[in-house]
Order: sequence, then structure tokens, then C-alpha cells
Amino acid sequence: MLNRLFSQRWAIPLLTLGVLVAAFGLLIPELGYYWDDWPLIFLSHTQGTSGFVDFLAFDRPISAWMYLLTMPVLGTRPIIWHLFALLMRWLAVLAFWQVLRMLWPQHARQTGWMALLFAIYPVFFQQSIAVIYSHVWLLYLIFFVSLIAMLRAQRERFWLWTGVAVFTQLLHLLTVEYFAGLELLRVVMLWFVLQARYPDWRQRLRHTAIQWSPYFLAFLAFVVWRLFFLNLPDDPNASRWIPAFQSDPINTFLEFSSQVLGDLAHVSVAAWYQTFAPDLFNLSSPFGVVSWLVVLAVIAGLFLLMRRASFEDSQEAQVNHWTRQALLLAGAALLLGLLPTWYAGREIIGGLYSDRFALPAMLGGSILFVVLAEWLLAHRWQKTLLLSILVGLAVGAHLRVGNLYRQDWEKQSRFYWQMYWRAPSLQAGTSIISDGSIFGYVTEYSAATAINTLYPQAPSQNAQSYWFFEIFGGIHKDVEGFVEGQPLDYSLRTLAFSGSSQDSLVIFYEPFGRCLWVLDENETSHVEVPDISQEVITVSNLDRIQLEGLQPPQSIFGNEPQHSWCYYYQKADLAAQLGNWNQVLELEAQAANAGVNADNQFEMLPFIEAYAQIGNWPVASQLTQDAFKRQRNVQQVMCDTWQRLLDEIEASADRQLAYDEVLENLGCPLP
Repeated sequence: MLNRLFSQRWAIPLLTLGVLVAAFGLLIPELGYYWDDWPLIFLSHTQGTSGFVDFLAFDRPISAWMYLLTMPVLGTRPIIWHLFALLMRWLAVLAFWQVLRMLWPQHARQTGWMALLFAIYPVFFQQSIAVIYSHVWLLYLIFFVSLIAMLRAQRERFWLWTGVAVFTQLLHLLTVEYFAGLELLRVVMLWFVLQARYPDWRQRLRHTAIQWSPYFLAFLAFVVWRLFFLNLPDDPNASRWIPAFQSDPINTFLEFSSQVLGDLAHVSVAAWYQTFAPDLFNLSSPFGVVSWLVVLAVIAGLFLLMRRASFEDSQEAQVNHWTRQALLLAGAALLLGLLPTWYAGREIIGGLYSDRFALPAMLGGSILFVVLAEWLLAHRWQKTLLLSILVGLAVGAHLRVGNLYRQDWEKQSRFYWQMYWRAPSLQAGTSIISDGSIFGYVTEYSAATAINTLYPQAPSQNAQSYWFFEIFGGIHKDVEGFVEGQPLDYSLRTLAFSGSSQDSLVIFYEPFGRCLWVLDENETSHVEVPDISQEVITVSNLDRIQLEGLQPPQSIFGNEPQHSWCYYYQKADLAAQLGNWNQVLELEAQAANAGVNADNQFEMLPFIEAYAQIGNWPVASQLTQDAFKRQRNVQQVMCDTWQRLLDEIEASADRQLAYDEVLENLGCPLP
């Protein structure tokens, strides 16, 4: 049975699926949405498919067809999108493998390894952004299908398969230009496949040109359309090098050359460093141990199964000829794959999301390393071991990055549910203000569209009810004007928000050891809140919070989590805001019965105030002193709170006695 499964026909499909599952599939149940996924999920949830055409018209108008097809079918559950992204990646890998098999049918073992490396080449680490990149992998698949059709046309039904190839070529080019540079590989591949038919290079050159002409004309038509006829409101991929060369050719040439060499070095060599850097061997965390166990299992499994698979080695003369072809194709793919990136002045190492520009270069890198292994190592077992190690290390790198995405989704999920508990609904026009980004893989506008998804709006509405702003995203430049009151406007393609800084909620969210904090002007001495947030805290308007709201869509945000301390804290803070002091104390009792308590003593403030407001001053004093003993940095906020309570609540002997105890034990300054 094993021999049949790992015959030449089935070995690579099964093994590529296995390494993809090991690298990306194990964590899928715990992944969610990130970065540019959120605007698309928001549109799908609130507007159906009607909003995609206009939203995507700003830079890639034709790309809407993909979302019009997939969104109604796949819905808004994260796990479905992550499974779909994995499926698209696997199919793209199999299509790439098929192209290689058609180019080099006598080199099944080598092309199999190329497919395995291509599956997990460690230069692109955004697979977890599933909505966006499932469609990018779909386009990669379409590109390879076009190559398969082109090569098939050399064997039979030339015009039929050429028509299929040109159609799919234009489909991926007009949708997104990621793989435009790789289109020029066609002439190299045609040169290879026509060699047996036309041994004389002159004849082969002429016939290669003839066979390539339909694809060249289609590519030329795309280039003309993209550069001269596609009028975009703000083209993010316009070339910055052409005007720079015109104004300062020498320095521009040096800068451009530096970028090209740096990107090539990263894709071909440096990318592998992150798979076995010394700091990765820290086994102090359980996940670190598990990830290395997965790596070792992949290495051992690949080594044993690829040695057992029934591949036949080619003759030495064939290998030498193949090596020259493969090196040429690898080099061309590395250079051509990055051409669109270089044209637009982008870098693959220039930011958190920039490695997406390296996707086309994965093709060349995976071919290159297999060729080098074949060239430098004499024995088959040595080649198998080296390539197994490379694949295993890359799987480990992807798994570790996937764990960071898992943690980020856990952080997001906590935030969204706590936001709902604390503010079941918000008045339209409310801004959520944070000192900076509160998630690792979510930008300002991504968080804004997530919040607009959290709080339902009228369908087909481009005017957004809420937005998320980072103080260090621009507000910090004029804090005084922000506090005094200024318009807050933001637009994201078709989505637009308009509000006022005084209609805001200032928040602080760092979930490790604390809950989400919705701040008000009574917390200006809160030492754990960043200074910049304290400077704008007076605009935090809790009256923007409304009590009646719909529960967050569970298909997107998941089921409501088990009620931990943060649930009781958020509900108590909301009740304290409304003056429902008995409800605050009921929530304290519920938390005690559930066996949960505050990790951060600042979160005892609503309970301390509730006891004071109902006249139970001894308990209020005792809770304050206990909080101070556990966490000394609460002193100033506690002292300020007691001073405020003194001003608000009628004097009594119990009040004075409790206050004197707090003054003495906390060392509060005398009023």
C-alpha cells in the first residue's frame, strides 16, 4: 500500500499536502482575520457583494470578480477562509509541479523536490492573512494553468490550448499584476521544449519567436493598458524610478542597484537564516518544543519517504543538460519575478507586509536550491537529507510565525468581546482613540473596519459610524487642538468617516495582566496608561456608550468566550458609569462565585467606588488597602479617587474614619 501511495504519481501531491498542513494547517482552528482581510469581511457582512466593485476600483478594478465569486460561497467564518487559502496554495503547488514535469519529464525526483520547496519557501510569511492571499494563490494557480496550457499546445490541438493559455494569461494579468514579470519566462520554456524538435539553434529561435508571439502580444497589450489607459485615482504602484533616473541618473542607478542586489540576496540566501537562527533554539516554551518536534518529524518523514519513492535517476548527460536549463530558468525567474516590485520602487524587506512582493521569486528560489543540491552533492541520500532539512526548517519557521498570528487573533478576540461587554452599542460618529496600534497584524483602518463590523450598521452604507485612530498616527502633532475639539475625518476607498475629537472614547489595551480600559477624565494619574493617552483623556466621552445593542456576529468573532474576570470588570465599569452601584456589587459576588479575580488592582476601582457610594466605607477602605499592598503603583489613582469621593459624598463619621485609614496606609498627600 505504501509503495503504491508513494509511487511517482502520488508521492509529491501527498507530501506537499503534508508539509503544507504541518506549516499552516495545524493552527487553522485558532486563526482569524488580519490586516486587509477586515475591510473585505466588513463589506461582505454589511453590504453583501455589492460593495466590492467600487471598493476595489481604486487600484485593481478587475480583481472584484474573485470576491464576487468566493464571498457568497465561503461566507465570513475565519476557518473556512483559512482552509480555502491552504487549498489554493496546494493547488498552485501542484500546478507548478505539473509545469516542471512537462518541461523535464525525465527528472521526476528533482521536480518533486522543487515542488516541495516551493510549497514552503521561507520568504513569504503572510499565509494567515487568508482572505487576501487565498486570492493571490488563486491567481498564482491561474498563471501556472496558463503555462500548462501553453506547453500542452506544443503536443496537441495547438489553437485550442493556445487560446486557453492566452485567456488565463490575461485573466491573471488584468486581475493583479503580481506575476507580470514571470510572464517573460514563457520564451525560456518554449526554447527548452522546442529543442528536441529543432536541434539547430537558428530554426529553434525562429520557431520559439513564432510560438511566443501570441503571449508576447497579450503581455504587451496588458502593459499598454496598465500604463496608459488604466486611470486610477491614486496608483500605489506607479514607478518612482523613471522620474528619479531623469533627475539624478547616477545616484538613482546606485540606489536601484543596491535594492536589486539586496532583494536577490534576501530571496536566494538570507531568507533561510530565519529558519535556523540561534535564537530559535530556545526550548523554554511548550510551543517552541512542539515546533521543533514538528520540524524533526517533517525532516525524518521526508527523508524516509523520498528515499522510498520510486523515482528513477536520469543519465549523467541528461543531468548535465538539465542542470544548465534549470539554472537558467531559476536565474530568470528570480530576476523577472521581482521586476514589478522594482518598477514600483517597492522592497521585499521594507516593512511588515512587504514580503508579499517576493511571492513570484519563490519559483526561482525553489528551483535554484534543488539544482545546487544536485550539483554539489554526489550521493542521492545526501541530496535527500539536505533538501529534507531545508523543507523541515522552513516548516518550522512558518509554524512559529503562524503562532504569532494565533496569539494576535486571541488578543483581537478578547478586545472585541470586551469592547462589546463594556459598550454594547455606540452612538454614530464615535471615534475610538488609542496611543498606538493595539494588534500586531492589524493596521489603523483594519481595526476601524473591524469595529464597524462589531457594531452593526445599515446595509449598503459607505458612511461609517465609527473609526479607530492611533494618537501616534497623527493626532500627536496637535494634541492641544485635538483636546479643544477638531474634526476627525478618514476615508478608505469608498468608506468614509466624519466625526469630532470630542465624540471619542480613549482606550488602553494591553491584555497581558489587564483588561481593556475605557478611560475617563478621572484617571489622568493612571501610571500604567501611556503619557500621550493621558494628555487627551479629557475628550473621552462615556456618554457615547449606549446600552441596547446586537450581539457581535459569531460567524466572524466566534462564540462569546467563557466569562473571565474581564467580563465582570467590564460590566461593573459600565454599571458604575451609570451609577448602578448595587449591580456593581452583584457582579463582584458573581466573579467571586466564579473563582476569578483581578490581576491588575486598578480594576478594583469600580468596586471600591460602589461600596463607598452605598455607604459601606469599611469595605471600601479595606479593598483600597488590599489593592495597594498587592500593587504599589495604584497609590496615586486610589488617592485621587478617594479625594473625589470625599467631594461627592456627604460627610459622615464612617467616611472620615475610612478616609483617615487610606491616608495613613497609602501615604496620600493631605488635601
